[in-house]
Amino acid sequence: MSITNSKKKAASPKGKTILIVACVVLFAAAMIGLAIYNSCSNDGSALRSQTAVQSENFKVDGAMMSYLYSVNYQNFYQYLSMFGVDTSKSLKSQSCPLTTNGTWFDYIMESAKSEATELLALCEQAKKNGVELDAEDLKTVDDYADQLKEIASQYGYSDPNTYLYALTKNPIKVQDVQNVLKLSALATKYTEKFNSEIDLSDERLNSYYEENKESFDGVDYYTWTVKAEDFEIEEGEETTGAQLAQELADTLSKAESVEAFVALIRAQVEKDVVAEEDETEEALAERRQEKVDAAFKEHVLKSSLPELVATWAFSDEAKAGETFIETTDEQDAFTIYMLAKEVYRLDGKARNVRHILFSSDKYEDDAKAQEVLSEFLADKTVEKFTELCAQYSDDTGSNTTGGLYEDVCPGDMVTEFNDWLFDPERVEGDTAVVKAESTGWHIVWYIGESEDSEWEIDAKRAIRSADYQEMVAEYSDAVKVNQGVINLIDA
Repeated sequence: MSITNSKKKAASPKGKTILIVACVVLFAAAMIGLAIYNSCSNDGSALRSQTAVQSENFKVDGAMMSYLYSVNYQNFYQYLSMFGVDTSKSLKSQSCPLTTNGTWFDYIMESAKSEATELLALCEQAKKNGVELDAEDLKTVDDYADQLKEIASQYGYSDPNTYLYALTKNPIKVQDVQNVLKLSALATKYTEKFNSEIDLSDERLNSYYEENKESFDGVDYYTWTVKAEDFEIEEGEETTGAQLAQELADTLSKAESVEAFVALIRAQVEKDVVAEEDETEEALAERRQEKVDAAFKEHVLKSSLPELVATWAFSDEAKAGETFIETTDEQDAFTIYMLAKEVYRLDGKARNVRHILFSSDKYEDDAKAQEVLSEFLADKTVEKFTELCAQYSDDTGSNTTGGLYEDVCPGDMVTEFNDWLFDPERVEGDTAVVKAESTGWHIVWYIGESEDSEWEIDAKRAIRSADYQEMVAEYSDAVKVNQGVINLIDA
């Protein structure tokens, strides 16, 4: 289960390539059930003897490519039914609306080919920079064979090769998967080295900011829209809804301060939002407050605003407390903007936190969370928290790392978690049980501020991504794909 908000920023490319080898065997059984292995005289030698993707020093043969295709297929699997795909039939016979005259096999294979191309480009970079797999790396790859045997047995398969055939519909063997693992391990090892050597000095960060200000600078504002259709015009009246809408828009635009503008919005809300049947005063007040809160927009980038509004809000002359009216071509709707804060970047420090999640799928209340919190407070150490996290946490993204999340920015986590973490009164060492409606109960432990501010974290992510893509591109063009071999893969 993930406890990060959907707005969470993309992670850096570090460790990206390992995804091509990780999740297949865990999801496969749910997808194929106890599929029966159809005895086949083809032992995969035809695929294994031909190269599907090749760089100067490395290659992916047809059997390895079949495995990579299978991984990508599983990544898409849960969405295929939404497009009306019949997964019991060959994807080579089913047209894909996401491609031009292509099939679903073509669409998913394109993802696999991109994966293979990136993989080989990274391996070439590893060779160029003297990065090699050591005994420990190779042991991890070798251990995978034993893990695969256990998983195959759990799902009723006599041996892992039978399992892999049922999974991929192609006669690949454990050795083929291990060959992919070796490439992936090498690529990942180089990627980690590359990331560790990226220049993230203050000088480069500031230079990047100056060159990309529009990606970092934002404004705060309140906004309210008045429409002609909001007004009831009695028969015979000469005044039109559009005229009344413009009059109200003009009144709002003449507010002399942010506070005055919010007061006018609140008055309008109280007029428009009336009590429903049997609604309490508290519930009505809450609904009204939600409408007022929704009028506030925080740190909005220039690219997210209509062009005329952006030109006004981001001009050197714009001042907090000023208003701007945007109208429709028909002059029947008016949106008023009140600038609450002039152009700024996010200089606030990110924060570090540890947590243990007790999922609402498993627990009905916070009793267990409170019990575990008490156990932790009796021995408030990282070691104890890590032990309890491994034992209890339902957050698969952090239960093996002591529940640690570093460089958390506002909006990264689910709402209740976020509000607790970024409470202005929060002090290092604070602990609590926080209930989040979408996830469950969290034991949270505030570790302290990060070294970097929010904009610096965003800049580092952007720089890492750009440098990574440039590095991969250096060798990607030299990677060749043999479509004839690709076409031999069953799907």
